[in-house]
Formats: sequence, structure tokens, C-alpha cells
Amino acid sequence: SSIQVERELYADIMFIEGTPFLISVTAPLGLTVVIDLKGKRNEEHVWDAMQTTLNEYQRRGFRIMNVHSDGEGAIKLCENKLRALGIGFNPSGAGKHVPIIERKIRVVKERIRCVKNTLPYQLPKFLMPYLVKFCVLTINVMPSSLRADSISPKEAFTGVKLDFKRDLRICFGEYCQVFIPNQVKNSIEPRTEGAIALLP
Repeated sequence: SSIQVERELYADIMFIEGTPFLISVTAPLGLTVVIDLKGKRNEEHVWDAMQTTLNEYQRRGFRIMNVHSDGEGAIKLCENKLRALGIGFNPSGAGKHVPIIERKIRVVKERIRCVKNTLPYQLPKFLMPYLVKFCVLTINVMPSSLRADSISPKEAFTGVKLDFKRDLRICFGEYCQVFIPNQVKNSIEPRTEGAIALLP
């Protein structure tokens, strides 16, 4: 089936344990993208994250027509830069929220909470961005209610089908023994070392 190339992008700032992330979802593609703002939510950092998101869509041949936001200060400051790129900006009214992105934030936070609370250890704060990325990745490989077909947003975006051995064989935070490359073959040193899985 043909993939519509013109998209509407819904964006907001999401906070996970006090750390801000720019989160966006496109319709009707249904793809969720999250970018760590490195603790800063000023115009410069938000615009850099927004540009990274827009460039990724453009690289794959998708065109963002409009950005919808709930009037989040740092995103609203990007309005003129978006319009200069030929992208419309549609803020919601005062005190209003954008249902699509609000619902997505809720789903992402639920996934993060579920994974974090099944870990047999206390998750260090510096690993939290990896947990956020992992949860968004797993959301993107499931068919989206924003799409009329059963293709996952990731497959529609990349053209690559889901492969269990490559994409889902290990969960975030699992302990694993990993092969050490470029090691002297005749030594008696261990061939593997312990590691914590972050992303597939």
C-alpha cells in the first residue's frame, strides 16, 4: 500500500524524573520520536531537537506540513523558524492540550514505569534516556491506531520489517555476557564480559 508522505506533527516537552525530552508523534504515520534535551529546555536546545526530528523525516522522504503544540513556551518560540521552513505552526488555545501527544506521553510513561519497576536493581539516572528510547522503540514496532493498516510505524517509516532476533531478543536492563572483539586468541583471558543491555 502507498504511504502518504505529507504529515502532521504533534509535539510537546515530556518530563521523566525531572529530565526534559522533546517528544513528537506524526499522523497518520503514528511514529513517535523522542530526543533528550540534556536537561535544558530553552529555545536553542528545543529548536536543535526539532530540527533533528524534521531532518530525519525529510531524509526518509516525508514532509511535515504543520506542527501542533499546546503552547509550550520553548516550542512556541520556534514558530518563526518553522514558518521560515514552510511549516505551519498551530498552538492550542490557552489552557488546552493536544490529545494525540498527551495520550502518547501517558503511554510512554506507563511503559517506562513498567520496565523500571521490573529491574532487579536501582536504575542510575544517567541510564534513564536509554530506557526512554527503548520504550519508544518498542511502541513504534506495534501497529498504531493512527494508521488504517496493520503496518507498524517503524516499518512504514524505514521500510524494514521487524526481526525478532535483531530487534526484540533482549530487554532493557538485562544482564548479558558479550563477546570481546579483537582479543588475542591463544590467551587465557575470558572471551566475554558482563554488560547491561540498553538498546537492541
